[in-house]
Amino acid sequence: MISSMTTFGRMEESIEEGHVIWELRSVNHRYLEINLRLPDDFRQLESQIRQSISNRIKLGKVDCQLRFEANDSANTELSINDELVNKIIQACNHISTSNSQSLAALNPIELLRWPGVVERKTFDLDDIANKLRNLLETTLDSAVESRQTEGRKLETMILERCD
Repeated sequence: MISSMTTFGRMEESIEEGHVIWELRSVNHRYLEINLRLPDDFRQLESQIRQSISNRIKLGKVDCQLRFEANDSANTELSINDELVNKIIQACNHISTSNSQSLAALNPIELLRWPGVVERKTFDLDDIANKLRNLLETTLDSAVESRQTEGRKLETMILERCD
């Protein structure tokens, strides 16, 4: 069966942890070339995602993007790294006592912006990985079906021209 190399697939789903969107685009290419864009939290799934794509699509330049927006309820808990905060305050006190110039008072908002002070609650990647893979498979189903539909149209046009 003739299949087109050009396709687009997009699936989105709201899950317990947030909102997931997979987008997959494919264009003509001599070999299979997979370009992935994943949020940093999901980088360790890259090899599994590449394997899923290569199992279903054999040729073409494939751009695959995962977007994940965590639920607000997952982000409500604010955790502060107290040990780091104390070290920063001690360092500021040391600088202000050893320096003859007067330093401005320590601003708590600036302290919260310091890398590592606010620790975000992370979700269990094992729990969410299966949901992500299932939605990726659905996206691949859509993309492959689109390629086959376009391929049938191409086959019809080629046969008509041959006749």
